[in-house]
Amino acid sequence: PDAEDRSAHQRALHDSARALHAQLRQATARSLDELHTELAGRDAVDIEAERAALDTQVVQLEVAIGTASATVHTARQTLEAIDTSAAAAEAREEMESAVARLRAAIPPWMQLRLADSLLQEALKRFRERAQAPMVRLASEYFGLITGGRYPKLIVDASAERPVLQAEGADGRLIGIEAMSEGTADQLYLALRLAALELQRSNGPAMPLVLDDVLMTSDDARATHIFQALARFAQGGQVLLFTHHQHLVQVGQAALPGDALAVHYL
Repeated sequence: PDAEDRSAHQRALHDSARALHAQLRQATARSLDELHTELAGRDAVDIEAERAALDTQVVQLEVAIGTASATVHTARQTLEAIDTSAAAAEAREEMESAVARLRAAIPPWMQLRLADSLLQEALKRFRERAQAPMVRLASEYFGLITGGRYPKLIVDASAERPVLQAEGADGRLIGIEAMSEGTADQLYLALRLAALELQRSNGPAMPLVLDDVLMTSDDARATHIFQALARFAQGGQVLLFTHHQHLVQVGQAALPGDALAVHYL
């Protein structure tokens, strides 16, 4: 019985696959390989957003077509009602003039739409190239600082201005406005460390000076921050000033002895 069930399930899957291939052949003349190539690197969210935008344009165009059809119908009725006097010739001349203006306006409008699309695509690619190293490195630091609670940072570019969000270990996204003060401080520190690490690869190594950056962190968070600073210190010196004595014990417990030097002023 189990084998029969598996065989029936497999046949159902093959039937479903054939039905889907038939739908694709009806929807487009391109082959499956061409569709795979065109859709490579694109996710369902981008495709759904593009389809929603196109659906909106279709609705707008249908409304415009309906309005234009009504205008044409009214114009024809008016034209039929006009006799063969000069009024008919004037109406005909006005109509031809309007058609000429419309035809003359179409190419500039198409050029502007094409330019806008190209600019949007160029802006998207620039953001991807510029943000990818920064976001990747900041994600590593933020995951280390939060003890793996937020292992990944994501840039949501669907709005007019890109928004930075943190992805939790459970897959849920959280915005900066929903973070606690301590978590937000940790995020800003991760972003600073990532930016400085990328910058120092192109110039002389400069020491990083921090003043009481652990004020909003408990001992557990402070331990993770010490470990993140130790990673950053592999490429340059880090000086941390604090007037909280207990942070010395936290740092000594979090790092090996050769990674931390304590000086009392």
